[in-house]
Amino acid sequence: MKKRRLLGVLLAGIMAFTGIPAVSGSLNVDASAASSATTSAKTAKLAAPKNFKATVSGTTVKLTWKKVTGADAYRVYKLNSETGKYETLKNVAKTSITIKGLKEGTYKFRVAALVKNGTKYTAQTKTSAAAVKIKAASTTAKTTASLPITFPAFGTSKDEAIKKMALTDGVDVGKLKDDVYAYGGIKKINGIDSMVLMYFNGNGKFFYGAVEVKKEAIKFSKMYSDIKTLKGMPDVNVESKGVEMHEWVDTKNEVLYAMLGYDGSGSTLYLAMSAKYAPSSISLSDGSNYADLFNILDQ
Repeated sequence: MKKRRLLGVLLAGIMAFTGIPAVSGSLNVDASAASSATTSAKTAKLAAPKNFKATVSGTTVKLTWKKVTGADAYRVYKLNSETGKYETLKNVAKTSITIKGLKEGTYKFRVAALVKNGTKYTAQTKTSAAAVKIKAASTTAKTTASLPITFPAFGTSKDEAIKKMALTDGVDVGKLKDDVYAYGGIKKINGIDSMVLMYFNGNGKFFYGAVEVKKEAIKFSKMYSDIKTLKGMPDVNVESKGVEMHEWVDTKNEVLYAMLGYDGSGSTLYLAMSAKYAPSSISLSDGSNYADLFNILDQ
């Protein structure tokens, strides 16, 4: 009571000094009413953004969410795995953000709407965490190595294969032996005309291609290095009187790649053959008749 009386006396003195008419009776302040008024003045927090999603592509993560009515911006948080706390990653005006160059590991993100008051932003309710996993980058070495020519996919029809190769001066050789038909023409490799031969089985399916690459187009050692880079060490290496032959056998896809030649004058022969579409007369099932591949060229 003493505090209330003292307050009344002070107010009365101030009013008398300033000429404000005095109010009869003492002035009482309800503490609970003041507290209620202060609470109601506070604005309730905005809800967390809905549909918060994380999409991974390689080492990039894209976060998206729905717009929150009343939000002036958004704050994206990223979990610090060492401290176990979410730290501000970035404030954004839009409802998405793309994060690039992430290393292998698991990441967690949250987002909250921001309300601006003057120059200050106040974070609202955060979303639940969105977790993503970044896989290790491929260890396959990048290389500029390439084969001297790309043949159509094995099993491609004759008409389609001929169209894809777009050979100049094309000639339909016709039947060479049982179930083996040929078509030949010219294709430029490194600007130099090279002879290309394509072989089809009795059903008209492409199963074997060969190209005679002029020395001036691609040096033998360069071609060998490129194929080795792309396909590994050859399964067969043969050298006789300066002439080399190398074979790469892809047993899983039943494909044989080979090259024959030397670094001296002349040319290099490069070929690829599919056992899957090869006629039975030159089946590669037991690996004992690979020489028939070369015999076809002697027909």
